[in-house]
Amino acid sequence: MSIQRADQNTVEKAGELLRAGKLVAFPTETVYGLGANALLDEAVQEIYRVKERPNNNPLIVHVPSVNEISQVADLSVLNKTQENWLTALSPLWPGPLTVVLPKNKNISEEVTAGKSTVGVRIPRHKIAQRILRAAGVPVAAPSANRSNYVSPTRAQHVYDCMGEEIELIVDGGLCIVGIESTIISLANDTPTLLRRGAYSREEIEKQLGTEVQDNIQRSSGSKALLSPGQMITHYSPRTPLRLKDSIELHKLPSRYGAVLLSAREQPSELLHGATHVSYLSNAGDLTVASQNLYEALRELDKEELDMIVIDSCDDSPLGRALMDRISRATSN
Repeated sequence: MSIQRADQNTVEKAGELLRAGKLVAFPTETVYGLGANALLDEAVQEIYRVKERPNNNPLIVHVPSVNEISQVADLSVLNKTQENWLTALSPLWPGPLTVVLPKNKNISEEVTAGKSTVGVRIPRHKIAQRILRAAGVPVAAPSANRSNYVSPTRAQHVYDCMGEEIELIVDGGLCIVGIESTIISLANDTPTLLRRGAYSREEIEKQLGTEVQDNIQRSSGSKALLSPGQMITHYSPRTPLRLKDSIELHKLPSRYGAVLLSAREQPSELLHGATHVSYLSNAGDLTVASQNLYEALRELDKEELDMIVIDSCDDSPLGRALMDRISRATSN
């Protein structure tokens, strides 16, 4: 299937296909998602097949507003404190936030990897919003790429990975956040951070008015994961990726690429030997860097290099989210 511009006809077609159990790739503010009707087992199974994703790795379900959360989550079992937490987080929606809640029985067991909880997100992207409203059903949508490969931030990235296996790819341009959503669980007695993202732990704690427990796991086993993004190896290019600080310059291969945070004050030794260099931001702006990270890795991955060397980020909230992605990508 070719990429189609996100006009009204395409949006309506996307909604029809999703209701019918077909796969549709569409933009969100974080990355492009591979969508399927979350109420249909067969449709969700297609996500796992096309992505080659382990079935112990649960999916996030997308809805257009807080009014539809009850289609996905069983809010009746929340206690008063959990209800208050959910209300406190609602100003962050639409946005790059996923909240794990008790699962509604209507949602396919395939979505949750057999667990009793489900991740719910309300994307901010206008095209995603229009498609979700046109579909009229909750939409399971992990990143639209092969499992563990670099996430897509452009429609062409989706087509390059799996275009022939998707019924429709909706083009909405470059994703403005560029890394996956923050995931917070409200399913237990303590709010728990399961994946870092554009919303920091500090922002979540400010909204909730309480401390957030950290449970950023790294798993390689067959046990069902608590949320997406917890595999040891994830977001990885096929070319070996290494942190700049972990490599001795004299041991670099003859053909390597460098992904550098800023165009300012970069080490001349590293630049001198690099076959290709990609700057994530001219001025070291982490918001811009997050938009460009996955695209830079994909572009260098096309160059048949022996290695890609990448900068570390500072210990700011967004820097920690980026380092989570980079550290998992360097585990291959």
